[in-house]
Amino acid sequence: MVLMLALPATCRPAYVLRFLKLVCGLSVLATKHMGKSLWNESSRSSGQRFGDMKMDSVDIIRQETKRFAEPPDQAISKPAAISRRHDLDALRAIAMLLGIALHGALAYMPLPDAAWAVHDRTQSQLFSVFTSIVHGFRMPLFFVISGFFTAMLWRKRGLRSLLNHRLKRIGVPLLLGLFTLVPLVWVVSIAAGIRSSDLVGDSPNRFWTAVRRADIDTIDEQLALGASINGWEHKSGETPLAHAAKIGNNVLITHLLQQDADTNVRNRDGSSPLHLAVLFRHAESVRLLIEHDADTHALNRLGETPADMLSVSPTRLRLIASIGGAEVDPFVDKSEVSMALGIPDTSLDSQSNLVGATSPTDGNTMILLPLFPFFHHLWFLWFLCWFVAAFVVYAIIAKAIPFQSVSGLIISPWRYAWLIPLTILPQSMMGVLYPNFGPDTSAGILPMPQVLFYYAIFFFFGALYYDSDDDEGRLGNRWRMTLPFALVIVFPIGYEMAVGGFGLTDPELLDSGWVRPAAVVLQVVFVWLMTFGLMGMLRSLYSVESRTMRYVSDSAYWFYLMHLPLIIFFQSLVQNWPIPGVMKFTLACMFTGILLLASYQWLVRYTPIGTLLNGPRSRPTSRSTNAA
Repeated sequence: MVLMLALPATCRPAYVLRFLKLVCGLSVLATKHMGKSLWNESSRSSGQRFGDMKMDSVDIIRQETKRFAEPPDQAISKPAAISRRHDLDALRAIAMLLGIALHGALAYMPLPDAAWAVHDRTQSQLFSVFTSIVHGFRMPLFFVISGFFTAMLWRKRGLRSLLNHRLKRIGVPLLLGLFTLVPLVWVVSIAAGIRSSDLVGDSPNRFWTAVRRADIDTIDEQLALGASINGWEHKSGETPLAHAAKIGNNVLITHLLQQDADTNVRNRDGSSPLHLAVLFRHAESVRLLIEHDADTHALNRLGETPADMLSVSPTRLRLIASIGGAEVDPFVDKSEVSMALGIPDTSLDSQSNLVGATSPTDGNTMILLPLFPFFHHLWFLWFLCWFVAAFVVYAIIAKAIPFQSVSGLIISPWRYAWLIPLTILPQSMMGVLYPNFGPDTSAGILPMPQVLFYYAIFFFFGALYYDSDDDEGRLGNRWRMTLPFALVIVFPIGYEMAVGGFGLTDPELLDSGWVRPAAVVLQVVFVWLMTFGLMGMLRSLYSVESRTMRYVSDSAYWFYLMHLPLIIFFQSLVQNWPIPGVMKFTLACMFTGILLLASYQWLVRYTPIGTLLNGPRSRPTSRSTNAA
């Protein structure tokens, strides 16, 4: 898709200039030979000038014909002045280090049990806001920079050198990580999950423990003490009635309704209790909720009604069930639920109406390929392997059919006119299994197509940006306006639309049907504004090389590769400490950073490991050695 945006390089300004010179020379000669009869005595002085131009035109034709016939790679090459973009080096390092902070915050925000190994007892929605902001731009920005440096390496050293370089920097670390880091992450995660305890001790958690156990007496006791019967559970974002509908506990549903539970209060994701009862095929629960005025036309954040839940694929159903801790009966007939909704369904036979009815391509194996965390946090290296392979095709085509300069489509504000619609396509297919702000993550051996396509847009934009020769720094030069607008205006609205994190979305607004489209557009606008804004800001701050930032850039790769088992270990270590979550987050990140810094300096930087990751580095010469 990105390749189709490029045009032949013979339309580049330099080619056009040569072509015009050649045409001018030929035109001058043709005019002289064809127009002799039109000259009169009064134009002799002009003729003299014309004769001078004839000699120039012969030289122009001889020189420009020769240059115009040269191969494109020889005729036009990248300016030698572009040696290194220190600002993009720094920005890539910052993006990697933000990943450590992002993973460090996951233990202190509401998440389903299956999403993270450690669930601290002190959690805050502020960490959800922080991780959503970082996740909303971090990896897209990283892939833009990766595409830029990939194109730079290709232009300077050629395709073979590029492949050798990427094999050493990406392929070998990925292969080694699969047999060392990934198993270590699994071991630490399982151990931390076993050690991790349920959040207990305060009234809301005792209430929700009672709801999960269907302990009617304790529920009534906690309600008398002030627990909210329509409030959200901190992890799942469900109401008590929605939880009862999800598991199909009709006794609990009846009791909660007797305690004035509202059948139409939405979960964080916009789903009503009726959505979940239909989704998990609890026909009797559906009838019970409808009898108590449940809205059969309510829309969730994906714009789906309860009846639409009947059409959810078995794959999606099983995934939602695994995330939400529910069970699916494969022998439940969907027609019973359809009848309970008052929608007779006679179009399908009873076998195809079974929840567990699947096609050969919809089995457990196909589910695991894109979703099982085979690569864990090393998935980005796997994606880079895909993109480098695609870049080879790009480079071969570019060499055979030279592309025109695309600076007008890349650097000018018109880039938004094609980038936003193009990015909306994959973004609209994400956030379906679990509401989130930003792209989905695909750590499986077979990437999700929409996620792969999403990041490919950013990678190849970076490659095209390198060929745009933005020496003046036009891209992102308005970062002082772009970044505040993205963070203060676009993010809060988009976050509420996508996740409901602030709890401000009115049900009538949800039912309007435009919340989901607005959320998709705002997420796309946010990521591009943040990407360009940060590129502009770092260019203004680090336009020249900084020894400190150079060291940070070198160490960031090692930091990111090794941080995950350490951050999970320290999260588990401080889990039950009686201190605020912010302090635990700070300590976990600080301990992790200290160990990683020490290991990098003494075990990595000047060793074969450091050479593998960043190339050879020479130890600084001591003053005494210099004096000698």
